[in-house]
Amino acid sequence: MSEKINPEFLNQMQIYEALALGVLYSFNAHVDGHIAEFGTNTGRTAQWIAASMHEYEQRLQSKGLELNDIKSLHLFDSFQGMPEAQHEADKASPDVVNGTWGAGALKTMSADKLYSTVSKIIDAKKVLVFEGFYSTTLPMIPNESRYSMIHMDSTLYLSTFEVLDYLFGHGHVAEGALILFKGWNANRARNSVGERRAWLEVGEKYDIIPSDPAYFAWQGVKFFIHGYRGMPSS
Repeated sequence: MSEKINPEFLNQMQIYEALALGVLYSFNAHVDGHIAEFGTNTGRTAQWIAASMHEYEQRLQSKGLELNDIKSLHLFDSFQGMPEAQHEADKASPDVVNGTWGAGALKTMSADKLYSTVSKIIDAKKVLVFEGFYSTTLPMIPNESRYSMIHMDSTLYLSTFEVLDYLFGHGHVAEGALILFKGWNANRARNSVGERRAWLEVGEKYDIIPSDPAYFAWQGVKFFIHGYRGMPSS
């Protein structure tokens, strides 16, 4: 072939496509709740989600239709980079062992910068940034809040488990919610570490009924949630 292939570009486009379609699904399928991202890193995926939300709203307005489902974008990150690996599953992670993931890694955009950037895309009133480690910020979620779409990019097993355990344990995941795991196939796709292990354990703990997995990019997977123990009634 004479044309060059850019795998990184193709991978990124598939991630953006999955997020954009997720936003479209959460609105069109009338799934209750807001949209959340756990692990914002560079802020690019948060901006893409916000842009997709804005585009949907603009299309409705152009057709003279009203937006019946008001969704906010909730962004969670320590903004201090990754925590130090503490759980044995994370210490055994190939990406931790080889030094790719470590304390302070992936620290990029500040909370203020992220809020300012995303607020230029959608109404600032629809942007909530939760700054701090999950043990501090998860309890800030109002009891009545539900999520229609959750983008997990927390990488480590312990961080991912903490988020999922809290969300399902407190009934924050709506019926039909879409959960996307960006780092599903990291760590050589081992089920014993990372996002895969966290999902397996939380799924068993709460009797989660997901759809069959749908893969995107080289490392991502997404599930629709059909039920779980403690799911709030619609």
